[in-house]
Amino acid sequence: MGHQWDEPAGDSTLPQAAVQPGTEPAPTVVDGRVTHISERPPLPPAGGYLPPANWGMYAPSPYGGYASLPQQPEREPSALSQPFPIWLTIAAPLVMLLTLAMAFGAEVFLLGADWATGALAAALAAFALAVVTVIVLAVRLIAGRRSGGTVALSAVLALALVAAGVGGITQLNPLRHAQAGQFEAARQWQPAIDEYAQSGESAPNAPDIARIYTEWGESLGQSKDYAGAAEKLTTVVQTYAQSGSEVARAQADLYNTYVGWISTGATNVPFQQAINFLTSYATNPVCDASCQQSISGVSAEAHYQYGQQLLQANQYKQAITELELVQTQYPTTQYVPQAHAAAAQAYLALAQQTLSQDCASAVPLYQTLAKNYGDTDQGKQAKKKLGAPVQVTGVVSGAPKSPPVTIYLSRHVAPSRYYASGEYKVKLSSSGTFSFPAVTPGVYYPTGLQTTSTQIIYSYWPGNPAYSVTVGPLCAFQIPALNW
Repeated sequence: MGHQWDEPAGDSTLPQAAVQPGTEPAPTVVDGRVTHISERPPLPPAGGYLPPANWGMYAPSPYGGYASLPQQPEREPSALSQPFPIWLTIAAPLVMLLTLAMAFGAEVFLLGADWATGALAAALAAFALAVVTVIVLAVRLIAGRRSGGTVALSAVLALALVAAGVGGITQLNPLRHAQAGQFEAARQWQPAIDEYAQSGESAPNAPDIARIYTEWGESLGQSKDYAGAAEKLTTVVQTYAQSGSEVARAQADLYNTYVGWISTGATNVPFQQAINFLTSYATNPVCDASCQQSISGVSAEAHYQYGQQLLQANQYKQAITELELVQTQYPTTQYVPQAHAAAAQAYLALAQQTLSQDCASAVPLYQTLAKNYGDTDQGKQAKKKLGAPVQVTGVVSGAPKSPPVTIYLSRHVAPSRYYASGEYKVKLSSSGTFSFPAVTPGVYYPTGLQTTSTQIIYSYWPGNPAYSVTVGPLCAFQIPALNW
């Protein structure tokens, strides 16, 4: 209860305020509690001093003490320190899962990447979301949210995201294999090969890649695309030679491909490559007697067609090699007569070409043609060419100039009887030279004869027997210098 103010001791200037009994102030209710407020009446003006109106007034607290100072209102708690709504707790993992799916789909369906690349994108997104989850948890802890459930849920979500990221990375190769199998089933050969290569397969031991190339080659062969089939199958045989059973399968397919291709008479066959393979395949244990007999016929045809191809390309020497090989190595095949006729054409073309460049080198070609291919038109032309007359020239030193000397070429001479058959004769020029324009090839004895008004002078050039020269075919011949 409040108290009345007493007059300060020793202060005579302040008059005594009279308080009549029964006139105390009435109780006052403050915040539901009863208290008394004593009030000192103001001093009269005559006293010379009037204190402030509220001087000496107080309001006791409900508990009898003095009133305390006003307190600041408490701050409302942060949203991060409060529990998340249940819908947000459920939606957050779903949104993250949707984000991973969108990362995968964007790579695969929008950018055209393979499944493995999509999985890698989703894995990286999962790692990024895990980091975001940890950051959000740290911020909430700092803000005052230290609930065990919050920490546990955040940890589970972060670990799940990390596990998803690790799983995506570790499954790259299985995904590549799976997608390669899908491509293979759809006969999309090159994408399937690319996927297997990215999964780690490489030459020379790559069974899956070898199988795809073999299947690709078989598919092309069925559609009569022999060039494409041979290319794919040769890749298996040469590049992936350590890929197990697929190599043997590719070799058998390549054999059938070359047999079918060569039998069409196509000019785009890589004959040298085909011949080399057939020769090698003939020694393969899987090639039985029937296979070897078939290879013999196909190889003869290949050599013949290759020779014809070279002949058309004016590669006469190579053509002769292939065409003569047919005649020597495959004498019982039907291609021998054709190869014989084609070789005669190649020989004549080569001989004519060589004759214009180096006459001496052309002679053996004409001779071979005449000897081995005399039954052909080209062989008959060669015989005629070899027997054609040629020019013969020479010079005689010290011969008299008048009357002029006559030079003879004789097949037969008898010096003791001054006899010479004299098949060819020509006047010696004033400079001592002579020239026979057309002399049939053979052995001749050169002689000289000068007839004056009084005598006939013979000149035989010494020899044992008499000096002779051999005039060869095709090429002009010059007799070595003679002395009179």
